[in-house]
Amino acid sequence: MFFSKFQKRTALITSILALSIAIGCFVFAWTEPSSLPPLTGLYLPINTGPDYQNKLGDLGIGGGTGQDVYKLSNSAGTLKFINNAGAEKLLLGQDGALIENGNLTINGDAEVATQHIPGSGVIEPKDFVDGLADPTSVFVQGDFAYVVKGWDAMFQPNFVIFDISDPENIVTKGSINTGLGDIADIYVQGDYAYVVSPIDNKLAIFDISNPDSIVAKGSIGGLDDPTTVFVQGDFAYTVSQASFMVSASLIIFDISNPDSIVRKDSDSTNLDTPIDVFVQGNFAYVINNGSLMSNGSFAIFDISNPDSIVAKGHINTNLSRPRSVFAQGNFAYVADQGNSRLLIFDISNPDSIVAKDYISTNLSIPKSVFVRTTYAYVASQNNSKLVIFDVLDPDNILFLDDESANLSSPVSVFVSGFYIYVASNGNGKFCIFKLVPPDESEIINGNLSIGNNLTIDGDLTVIGVKSAKIMTSKGVRRMAAVEAPTNNFITFGSSQLSNGEARINIEPLFLETISTKKDYQVFLTAKDSCSLYVADQDKEGFLVKKSKGKQDCAFDWFLYALRKGYEDWYMEP
Repeated sequence: MFFSKFQKRTALITSILALSIAIGCFVFAWTEPSSLPPLTGLYLPINTGPDYQNKLGDLGIGGGTGQDVYKLSNSAGTLKFINNAGAEKLLLGQDGALIENGNLTINGDAEVATQHIPGSGVIEPKDFVDGLADPTSVFVQGDFAYVVKGWDAMFQPNFVIFDISDPENIVTKGSINTGLGDIADIYVQGDYAYVVSPIDNKLAIFDISNPDSIVAKGSIGGLDDPTTVFVQGDFAYTVSQASFMVSASLIIFDISNPDSIVRKDSDSTNLDTPIDVFVQGNFAYVINNGSLMSNGSFAIFDISNPDSIVAKGHINTNLSRPRSVFAQGNFAYVADQGNSRLLIFDISNPDSIVAKDYISTNLSIPKSVFVRTTYAYVASQNNSKLVIFDVLDPDNILFLDDESANLSSPVSVFVSGFYIYVASNGNGKFCIFKLVPPDESEIINGNLSIGNNLTIDGDLTVIGVKSAKIMTSKGVRRMAAVEAPTNNFITFGSSQLSNGEARINIEPLFLETISTKKDYQVFLTAKDSCSLYVADQDKEGFLVKKSKGKQDCAFDWFLYALRKGYEDWYMEP
């Protein structure tokens, strides 16, 4: 009996071992078929191997317990994401175009900007105008570009306005021979253009309210080789080189009366060869171009009091012969022609400037820099290129793209919306280029929900309602924005009469944003028993008086003004 049991167990174990070896040999000897089985409709399985595999039909995803089935489908080069009901929820084209037919939710920052993608196609040349003698600077406001010229245009119009409402078809408007020997720079604010002449050593103002007819206004001399002008509110800022009679300095002028410019304070601290200035808020950022004996530098000045400029920080790190400066937020961007660099400086502490990254890719004697959101646009003179850099990270500048079409020695660049405007000095051209805009690369046809901030560098136009989401006792409700046929800014407040009258001074920062071209409107609401009226108003405020009632009547006021630069905007298509 014992022997019989032992035999049975031995036979069972032997059988199991033999079966295991056979299965192992089969598994480890398996190789995937390299072709289809004959006379069948079977296809190779998708595996986890590293080799490329192609599926000719659609690919289904899901379908397990509690799962909907989604399908990926390639239709004429468009990748489609289709739900179990057959609806196309997400479409992605070969060119990267995103067409979203469902709802897209982003619980973080959202940035729609294909300009971050390097390579060809980022910049598209549009129209250009040639025959301009020695163009030196371009400024854009609304539908018009303002171009000025240097000494080669001494005996012809050296200030020209162009209608750029159709970038494919630039139209020449008014022009004028300013009588200045040359013009180095231009700045436009509202109805006036401000220019500087290095030959005549002047700052001059021109009325451009009628683009077909430029009218000369006031001018002032006493400068030495001014090369730049910047305007903010009622003040113009320029620089003066050093001469026997004049010291190198930053100078402020009161331009509140275009017919009579008034010189304010000046400061020479840390300046020897100032060549460009940019103003942001209470600070002016000035660069020294340097000389054969010394490198250039970068200096900051507090200009909050135009009658008393205060010198702040100063730096020359990584600089050689800087030519152009642009400030945005906490950073300043400098184009240096001496070492062909674009440099970034941290200016968050005006008393202590900190050098950040710099780059020289595709730059050769850069003359002008303009920064918009996270991109820097540089006019590179010696290699005749417009160059774009990604400056999102100040510690790591990235080259994006460049363009040389229609350019020869570009010296000035200006960016507005999705268009770049360049004054090309070598061939006497004014050129327009277009950025590949988000609305041509990403189309969202459903709802876009963003869980953080959204910044749009351009116009916002909606077919539906613009509203704010508000939490109420009855749940979330939407409050619609007020719409108007004109582009307006508003402000309001409360006050009280004293001896029957009250002067209301409008906050200066708000004044910088509204038009001086047309009067603002004031609405009054008495809070006591009295009748009120606006007895007088000027660009700085208004006077309220009573016609009857209490001498110390309390009241509320509401001011309604047109936005500066959009005075003629009315129900645009």
